[in-house]
Amino acid sequence: MLDSSFEKQGTVHRRTESAYRKCGDNTGESVINLSMNDKGHWAGFTLVELMVTLLLAAIVLGYGVPAFRNLILNNRQAAHMNNILTSVMLARSEALKRHHSVTVCKSANNSSCATAGGWEQGWIVFDDPNKSAIVDIGETVIRAFQGFANDATLRGNANIRNNLTYELTGFVTQAGQFVYCDSRVQNPANDAADVRVLVVSMTGQAKIVVPAVGAVNSCLSP
Repeated sequence: MLDSSFEKQGTVHRRTESAYRKCGDNTGESVINLSMNDKGHWAGFTLVELMVTLLLAAIVLGYGVPAFRNLILNNRQAAHMNNILTSVMLARSEALKRHHSVTVCKSANNSSCATAGGWEQGWIVFDDPNKSAIVDIGETVIRAFQGFANDATLRGNANIRNNLTYELTGFVTQAGQFVYCDSRVQNPANDAADVRVLVVSMTGQAKIVVPAVGAVNSCLSP
């Protein structure tokens, strides 16, 4: 009786162990298969997906790069025009304060006036009581403005090609205008939207404007 009972228990135990091993084998196989399926699903792009991605990237760059370049040029343009406007207004206020003439002239060395080249090389505001448009001995450079570190140009028309003088009244000796062009401007008459002009009236007032189409015919000799 006891032997028979032990045999039955052993048989049940072996069957249970065999079933457990099968269950474990099936579970392990499922885990391995699932891992392989997941790995296959995550394994990079197909050639078509890669080509579509590259095409979209090219389209984005095609629109984004020119827009970014325009943003840089617009910011640079605004900074340069604000500098020349600041210098003109400084000369006017100093002439009123000092009760004698103050001159703005183009300068490459921050200390004396130049007669060659354009205003893009730099310019200075200086005390000019004798209205000579030259920094004479005893006359003070009030402020120097650095030139442009790029290919932009800033030129004055015939009246203010080299200098602009403010009287003690705040009026100027000659009205004129400064024309600013950068690399976007191939033909200023047609590319007027990218040109900026600083207009100085006889009363000494100054303002930055966008010229009308055809109003500016040359960036170098306005």
